[in-house]
Amino acid sequence: MLSVVTTWMADKDNKKKEKKRFIERYNVFLNKSKIYVIVFWAILLGVSIYFGPKVFNTTDIFFEPPDSAESMIAQDILAQEFPSLANDTSIIILVRTIENESVLTPEIEGYGQTINSSFGDFEQPDYVKTCLSYYFFKSLNQDELAANFVSEDLRTTMFVIMYNSADEELEKDFVDFITAIVHNNAPDENKYNVYMTGMPIVYRDLFRSAAEDMARMDAIVIPIALVVLAFVLKRMRLIIMPILAIAISTFVSFAILYALSFLLPIVSFTPSIVMSLTIALAIDYALFLLTRYKEELEKGEESVVAVYTMSEHAGHTILVSGITLTICFIGLVFFPVSLLSTLGISAAITVFMTLATNLTLVPALLLTFRKFFSNNNLEKKLERRFLIFKKKINGEKNTSNEPTTRSEKIRIAKEKQSKSTWTKITKFSQKYAVFIIIGIIAVAIPISLQVMNIELSLDLKLGLPRNTELWDSYMVLDQSFSAGQLDRHYIVVQTDTTNGIASSEFYTNVQNLILNLTSKTIITGESFTSICWASNLSIPWMVALYYLHNPSSSDFAMLYNQVWREYTTPDNSTTLIDIVTPFDPYGAEEEQWVKNTRTILEEFENSTGYTLSLAGRPVQQVDAKITVFKLFPAMIVTVIVVVYIFIAIMFKSVFIPLRLILTIGLTMSWIFGVAVLIFEKNIFDWISPGVLGSVDAIYWIVPVLTFTVVLGLGLDYDIFLLSRISEYRRNSYSDKAAIIKGVYKTGGIITSAGIIMAIAFSGLMLSSLQIMVQAGFILTFAVLVDTFVIRTILVPAIMSIAEKWNWWPANIPEPAKDENCMEDDI
Repeated sequence: MLSVVTTWMADKDNKKKEKKRFIERYNVFLNKSKIYVIVFWAILLGVSIYFGPKVFNTTDIFFEPPDSAESMIAQDILAQEFPSLANDTSIIILVRTIENESVLTPEIEGYGQTINSSFGDFEQPDYVKTCLSYYFFKSLNQDELAANFVSEDLRTTMFVIMYNSADEELEKDFVDFITAIVHNNAPDENKYNVYMTGMPIVYRDLFRSAAEDMARMDAIVIPIALVVLAFVLKRMRLIIMPILAIAISTFVSFAILYALSFLLPIVSFTPSIVMSLTIALAIDYALFLLTRYKEELEKGEESVVAVYTMSEHAGHTILVSGITLTICFIGLVFFPVSLLSTLGISAAITVFMTLATNLTLVPALLLTFRKFFSNNNLEKKLERRFLIFKKKINGEKNTSNEPTTRSEKIRIAKEKQSKSTWTKITKFSQKYAVFIIIGIIAVAIPISLQVMNIELSLDLKLGLPRNTELWDSYMVLDQSFSAGQLDRHYIVVQTDTTNGIASSEFYTNVQNLILNLTSKTIITGESFTSICWASNLSIPWMVALYYLHNPSSSDFAMLYNQVWREYTTPDNSTTLIDIVTPFDPYGAEEEQWVKNTRTILEEFENSTGYTLSLAGRPVQQVDAKITVFKLFPAMIVTVIVVVYIFIAIMFKSVFIPLRLILTIGLTMSWIFGVAVLIFEKNIFDWISPGVLGSVDAIYWIVPVLTFTVVLGLGLDYDIFLLSRISEYRRNSYSDKAAIIKGVYKTGGIITSAGIIMAIAFSGLMLSSLQIMVQAGFILTFAVLVDTFVIRTILVPAIMSIAEKWNWWPANIPEPAKDENCMEDDI
């Protein structure tokens, strides 16, 4: 392996020449084709503006585990044995009195009748299977069943509209139809509050919330980020390019995602992540490019030469950064969970688009409108007037300080560098390197250890928009009844024998199973509905047989026959147990309940010979989480190894990628430790109760999502800093001098980029979704720590100690210049 590396490195001069020839050919191509490049992007933007926004109508809030997961196999069995039930869903209408009075009034009974009678007016009159309510069961003289539809304090009642959701377009029409009926015919608003919930309502309102969140984020984040960029560049005309890069990258990425939505599920918060990532990367990449372009112009270079140098150095840097980021995001694609794979693809597309626009459109615009972008007379006038004003205040004479000779320019550059805050910080880091390293690690360790206490939750509340009607309806449902009404669980019991369920033995066995589940798990007898059990009572086989042969004997017999038809197969070999949990099926209790239930079902299979399957969307979410964290360690190792190899090849060093991975690992342990303190320990709740904490857990997908982003962004800034340090070191500067000059040249840019990126990601904290707040906080805090602590202080300290080992085994020139040499900066 070493001989291969040595041979490869021996040919580095040819590689450099090849690289230079490629950049020359690339710049010649852009110069010749600049108009075509601009027209291409303009056309693509026009098409994407039409198709891009459509992605919001195609997103999903659920993500499935791999087909081999137990829940997916169970879902296939459910769909095969009970096709009419597999796609059943419900909309729940809640009516609650404002005053402490009973909701069971003639007005509410009439309201229920209005809802029931409206179903025939829908485009498919038989679309609704049934509408269960207090009044429905009362009309059948089933008081015990009716009691399940009114709260204990009698202030809330619910109407459960059940229908088959196989046709998505028809379901959207029905949701809009029933929403209009519910609100247009609502009872006296001074006496009652009416709420709508259920998974179809959750779907709809989450999509709307995602669009509203993104609009709010963009309105605040983009202007602030552009103001920071304008302050750094000090050339207002150059701001045009990052604005174009953001617009093009966003709309084209959304258009591509819209096309992909026909093949893959796109999770609801993906557009928000893509938007934040686009703002951050588009502005950062433009900043790296345009600061180098501006620097070359200030040296007196022609505009074309400035573009060439920009492409050679800054262009190469952002290309390496983009490739590294893409590698990190592609790591998500290998998760067999739709959420992570599509999120990885979406992020990779975003990185590619921001790279493509910045590496093609930006230089094409600079080459096409050379005079416009290179002219900074206005900025110079403003700067001169500011200096004159400043001198007047200080009582100084108004004399020109413009350097006239090269030696004068070198003197001023040297003085400017020595007085720079970045130079002082770097020299301090080099002087006290050991103490700085020990100090930062000492501070990080107690915080990082909090990661051991991390609690990852499936809680649906983390994914609901706060302070909305959807949030209020969820809370009313959970407090008055049970959030288990949102989504059901099913146990499919297969005997593999015709008429296998039609026996006293089978009934006894299933009843014992239900009793076992109620005694060993946190559900109660009221949770079950089956041919063997109803209203917390077991139904003996002989009683069931009587009901089946005498369906008109009573209202209950009629209901029982309906349940038999829906919950059994035609050959009577398989039946279904319907479970409405007394807890939120997407809450903290779900995962442990699923594990316990599966253990009981396995024991029951062994003792009876039946085949049992636990199905339902909540179970799929549990399996998705289990699958992800089973594969997460392997993904981490794979990504780190690939990144190590890639960075080692790019910098021809063994130590640099190792140091880079360790410092990013320190950042990650630090930020996740702080996240535990904030979102689980709620250390800031005394300042603003319930804003950041209140759920005592971190949503399970947040660490997986933010890991790849933090890794990629940490690499991004490190590569930018290292590229400049490496450039100076290979120009024969000493190790310490290269570090000083590299930090001096990039410190302001990296800090500005970090602030801009932090602003971009902080927009996620404006979301009404706790998932986005948590992800936004972790990403924002990670960027700030990486920018102001790791890259500014820790990296120079480590590199100053490592010295020549930074570049081993590469052959680099002997040190011949110190930090006071300014020949390469003028």
